[in-house]
Amino acid sequence: MSLQYSYPPPFRHHTLHLQDGKLQPSSYPVSAVGLDDLELAGRLFSLPFQAKELLGSPLSYFWGTPVLTPSGAALGLGLGHGVGPHAGAAAGRVNWVEGLNAPLCKLPELKTKDPLLSSLRYCLQEYGTHMGRIATSLFHIVDEVLNLQPKMKRGSYLSESTGFVRVYRYPHCSQQISHLGMDVHTDSSMLTILCQDDVGGLKVIRDANWTPVRPIPSTLVINLGDMMQVVSNDKFKSAIHKVKINEQKDRISIGHFVFPGDDVVIQGSNYRPFKYKEFQDQVQRDVKTVGYKVGLQRFRSETEFSEMNNKGK
Repeated sequence: MSLQYSYPPPFRHHTLHLQDGKLQPSSYPVSAVGLDDLELAGRLFSLPFQAKELLGSPLSYFWGTPVLTPSGAALGLGLGHGVGPHAGAAAGRVNWVEGLNAPLCKLPELKTKDPLLSSLRYCLQEYGTHMGRIATSLFHIVDEVLNLQPKMKRGSYLSESTGFVRVYRYPHCSQQISHLGMDVHTDSSMLTILCQDDVGGLKVIRDANWTPVRPIPSTLVINLGDMMQVVSNDKFKSAIHKVKINEQKDRISIGHFVFPGDDVVIQGSNYRPFKYKEFQDQVQRDVKTVGYKVGLQRFRSETEFSEMNNKGK
């Protein structure tokens, strides 16, 4: 079967037509711990679209939107997931992406005789373990800088029960269209560790300008998320980023997202105390009702919110 039929149906007429069912493969000069995962992900995404839709729990397949419910189901195509002033661009837009969501604590539950899925489960578990160590080391450094109190928050802010890995494929597009691979957004996580191939396309806001994050061999990308911004009292900003699609090559990346526990109270002097689950539920409601993630603006303290409004006048 042609690789063309591995893409979600709306993407197919924009991708390059393939000869003999073959696509020139991309090379993956990344860290050794992520190399096998990227190669396996490429093989998985090459499966027919219908086969990927049938992948069972705890894995969940999604496309056209990265906005998922806590169970891993797509929250709805065309709702967008931009943040605040960026939301206008995101509303009603289909993101040029497909992905696989894998809750780390539930991966051992994946019972399969399929050799590809068995290999993927093993690699993602190993990847999650290694990335978890890196996340803990990074958070300890942040803790030393910020002197977080009490110290027990080191463990509660990085919960194994809520962390997950997402594997993404951004199909190439042979035409200049308005879609982004992923719209402008911030991550809700404490931090995100990204392993990417050599195609590129990731961009972040730096000094009010969009800056490409060019792939560097054997290098991981660290994105600070919304929860880190809260606990740092805005000293560390949640990274605003997006993904641009490539005209000739598919892009594959793997993100390891680290969150607090659902019932952990997130504290910062510029924000009212809230549980992470409360933040997660609010994001879900906002996407359903207003079409985008409002994010941290919902949780700023009244004093901080008033000061921000006065500065804007």
